[in-house]
Amino acid sequence: MFSFVRLRRISLLLFFCNISYADIDDYFPYKVEPSPSNYGNTGILELPNARFMSPASLRLQYSSSYPIEFTSLTATPFPWIEATYRYAELKNRKYGPITYSGNQTLKDKGFDLKIGFLNERDSFPAVAIGLRDVAGTGLFSSEYLVFTKRFGNFDISSGLGWGLLGTANNIHNPLKGIDNSFGNRNADQGQGGEFSAKSWFSGDTSLLGGIEYDIKRYGVRLKLEYDTSKPHLNGRSNAKPSSNLNFGVNYYPYDWLTLFAGLERGSEFRFSFSIKGNFYKDTLPKPKPKNVVKLNKDLQKRAFENKETFYRSLNRSLRDESIFLQAASYDDEKLEMSIASSKYFSTTRPIGRSARIASALLSD
Repeated sequence: MFSFVRLRRISLLLFFCNISYADIDDYFPYKVEPSPSNYGNTGILELPNARFMSPASLRLQYSSSYPIEFTSLTATPFPWIEATYRYAELKNRKYGPITYSGNQTLKDKGFDLKIGFLNERDSFPAVAIGLRDVAGTGLFSSEYLVFTKRFGNFDISSGLGWGLLGTANNIHNPLKGIDNSFGNRNADQGQGGEFSAKSWFSGDTSLLGGIEYDIKRYGVRLKLEYDTSKPHLNGRSNAKPSSNLNFGVNYYPYDWLTLFAGLERGSEFRFSFSIKGNFYKDTLPKPKPKNVVKLNKDLQKRAFENKETFYRSLNRSLRDESIFLQAASYDDEKLEMSIASSKYFSTTRPIGRSARIASALLSD
């Protein structure tokens, strides 16, 4: 028969076993997460997936593969929505007739929106619907419905794409059963700037598919997808692709930095990097303030009596932080300082560090 003391010992042992439990991912030096597609929003390469950044996140990405370069800014204000503003340069096309464009290459702006409808569960995938190049020129205009499910280290995505993502036209558009108008698409949106809602989810349709695999020990994510965009058909590429498969590798050296290299369509090399910050967490590295040792009372008294000693000490400590003393006045009641600094973009940090340094030198 168990005694009360023995029972209490077993309970405490079970309690500490539970609270000391940790996920194996916590022991890896790198954090592997869903990463951006070529277009900036979370995805594979050309294809999207149903993943999102954590809420209150902001990501800046540069992605280049001749003839197209993308620069994008993506925000996730809530866990179920992701918005991307993108700027593209097409180096194989001119801005217009050479008589006035000269050597100026074609530039294109776009806005993307992805909305999550269902979170992933044990038996169900995550589901997202998205619009690419909303109110743009139509060059990258696409719509999609995508499902993503994780199986161990695998993240598998599939779905339907329209517009540019539907160029492969490998499946009948299921929305034609609702209305025949979904069978035709007007891809020409002129100079952009207008919503062409009548063209959304219409025209050619393609099945999408891609696989991602995490090697968490080395901070690597492998990507493979079936590309349905057929870039040679709309002038984004000069040659027919030798392969419909794209693959690449993401590397995560820091929580805030992601590097990518990949091979697209059998012959096009792509490089990209992205910088991400989270406003709930202090994820972007910032220079830490220097350690300042507070003077003892005897030294505080000497510094007050000999203002030159005080000003020299203050000036030297501020210079260590790339803050430069312009003027100062010190009496029984207060210290007034005028400072300058070109290191910091905000006034908060130099003011705070100056006050911290001064307080270590001032008398109580």
